[in-house]
Parts: sequence; C-alpha cells; structure tokens
Amino acid sequence: MIITHQRYMREDIEKKLQSAEICYETIAEEKKERLEQQAARLFDKPQQVARARPDEMVGLDCVQSYVSNMSTATSLEELRQTRGFTLPEDIMSGPYNEWTAPKWAKAGDVVFFMHSKTARTTITKLRSELLQKRELISYSEYNQLMDYLQHELDVHSKYGGKIFAVGRICGSPEYVQPEDIINDALHWKSRFYLSIDNITVFEHPIDISVFRNYIHISRGSSITPLFDQAFDRLRIDIGKDNILPEFVKNSIARPIPLRLVNDKNWIDIANDYRRCFILEDQFRKFYVDYLLRAICDQKRFYTECRCQRPDINDSFMDYVVLFHGKYLPVETKLSVSAESNLIGQVSKYVHNSKVFLQNDSSQWIIGEYFHEGKVLIIDTENVYMYDASVRQIKKIVSLDQLKSAKDLSRVRQMITACL
Repeated sequence: MIITHQRYMREDIEKKLQSAEICYETIAEEKKERLEQQAARLFDKPQQVARARPDEMVGLDCVQSYVSNMSTATSLEELRQTRGFTLPEDIMSGPYNEWTAPKWAKAGDVVFFMHSKTARTTITKLRSELLQKRELISYSEYNQLMDYLQHELDVHSKYGGKIFAVGRICGSPEYVQPEDIINDALHWKSRFYLSIDNITVFEHPIDISVFRNYIHISRGSSITPLFDQAFDRLRIDIGKDNILPEFVKNSIARPIPLRLVNDKNWIDIANDYRRCFILEDQFRKFYVDYLLRAICDQKRFYTECRCQRPDINDSFMDYVVLFHGKYLPVETKLSVSAESNLIGQVSKYVHNSKVFLQNDSSQWIIGEYFHEGKVLIIDTENVYMYDASVRQIKKIVSLDQLKSAKDLSRVRQMITACL
C-alpha cells in the first residue's frame, strides 16, 4: 500500500477536483470518511495495540511520550497543494490518523499535538510574497490563495503555540520508500509513519506559556520527547480545564527499569542501563542530571541555555553548571565517536559575551564568569573536556569507573585539574 503524509494519501481522483469549488467542510467530510474506513480495517487487527508494559509496582502503563509540533505550508506551491487545509484540522478530523513518527515509538505510547508558535511568521511571509506576485497570476487564483492564507491565520489564532490534542499510538513505525511518497515537494515529508487512534481534541488548548518552563520544544525537529515529571506536569496542566482520556491518566512516561531511580541509588540503577538509552533526552534525564547534581558546586543547573557571540549566530548549550566557582557549559551525546563535527559544535559555546539561563531571557550572565575556553562533554561511555586553546577533546574518565560517592569525588577533582 502506498503511504503518504496525512491527507495526501487520498486516491488520484482527489487531484482532479477543482480546489476553487471545494469548501473546507467538504474536504473534511471526505477526510473523515476515509479515516473511518482505515479505522475499521485497523480494529479488525486488535493485536496491533499492545499496551504490554505495565508497571506492577504502581499499577500504571510505562510508556514513552512526545509532543508532535506541526508547522504550516512554507511556499505558495505547498499552499496550492494543501488548498489551505491545515495540519491541525487534519488531526481534528477524526479519532484515527497516520502521522509522522520517531523511530523509537511503540504501540501504547502517547503523542500530544501542538501547532507551531512560529507558523504565523511563515504565513505572513507568504502573504507578502503573494502580494508581490499579484500581477503575475490570475485574479481568481490570487483571491483563492489569499483565502487560504487567511484560513491558515484563523487556525493559527486559535491553536498556534498550543497543545490542542492527544492520541495513542496503535502500531509500529513504518518506513516509507522515497518512491512511494507522492507529494515529495512538501517540506514536512518524512520517512517514518505510524498509526494513531483515540485522538482526543481538547476543549481548551494549553498555551506554550504554561509549559515552556518544564518542556523545551525542539527547535530542529518536530518531535520533542516527554519523560517523567514533564509528562506528569503537562497532564496536570491540561487536566485543569479538559477531560483527559483514560490512556493518558493511566500512564507514566518512564521506562520500567528506571522507575525507582533517585539521588541515592542512581549509580546502581542508571549506570547499568545507560548504554541502553536510545534517546539523548533519556540519557540526560535519567543519568546526566544525577551526575551533574553530584559533582557540581550546587544541585541546580540550567538547560537549553542560549549563548551570544558577536561573530556567530546564537547557539544553545545542553547545560550550564556552576563548577569550581565558575560556570561551565556541558554538552551531552549518546556517542562522541558517532559525531561528525563535535569540535565545530562545542567551539560555539566558548568565548561568549552573554549566556541566557532562562527561556524568557530574564536571567543571564556575562562570559567572564565562565571557565575560559572549556566545555565538559558526557556521552554514555566517558566524560571529556574540550579545550578551545588547542581545539581538542580529551577523555577524562570512563563512566564504568563511577560506582560510589568516592568515585564521584575523584571525578570532580579530575575535572577541576582540566580547568
């Protein structure tokens, strides 16, 4: 079966429909009918839904979760192809859908849907482009595209920068061959798709201003993983004004082996599990966070910190910690050896004029309070130090050697010696 992205999976006959004569309601009805047919086929195969990861100690399903952040058309050609039918409308058109997915997703996992806050900028840019081309296209096409853009703006006014729905994954990700993707001109095309059911639209979408302090929406990807407390806090915030489906209320976003990890036992539990992490975010949450609290001057640290230099564009550090009296950038990777240009990346984190510690830019520090030219790097195997003066990364210690509080004290001394 040919699989394409969202509503573009329709039969070739849809291409023959004249977009000027089709209203949004008609499109939604056609979409709904197709999705109902797909859902009927899906539920003939109940074995696809496998909520087989219960945590017997707490009586909840241990799942993974993520936010799927959807954008908008980025060109007038995309706008023509979509006929102004937005991605949020696609999700809200029925209880079942097929959507882009991360490779690690499994049946039973929970996905929250969000409409990009920055989509309005893109829509405004397209409107300006359309105005410039007014004399080059027909009157009817101009009005049609302008109507599409206005519709995009109306949808964004209601859902932009907000989580507006949640769904449950009911199948495994499927890789799509490039030749099977019909609309390969669309910028949001992907190679991985999965089935999602029980899509529930919130009566009161939750704005990013509510959760931005504990969820950092990814800037380079449409997928932002959710773990542990972030999932719990989001569930509480959404539940204040909305009715949550049972599969959300009955889940915890933490892998079973890590359910009991805390500040006292993390070395024993997380150290054995660290090579099994499939996501950098997991590695940070269940290992690096604990390590940094144990070896730094204070337990508090800062994440996703924006740094400024006059010679390059702003960059974002994974962590900023206070170590041996000064601040120190920290970069995390699953495997340093698998990185193609790690030195080029971490070299952007040194010699900064200013570093912002909070998302709202209310707290920042100047570069002279940082260890000059140094970046601490941690992957699932070792701890390293980058030295900008020689543009080299030096291994400090293997994580296999960290088995006790005494070992942690020794690591702190070794890092201090590199500064």
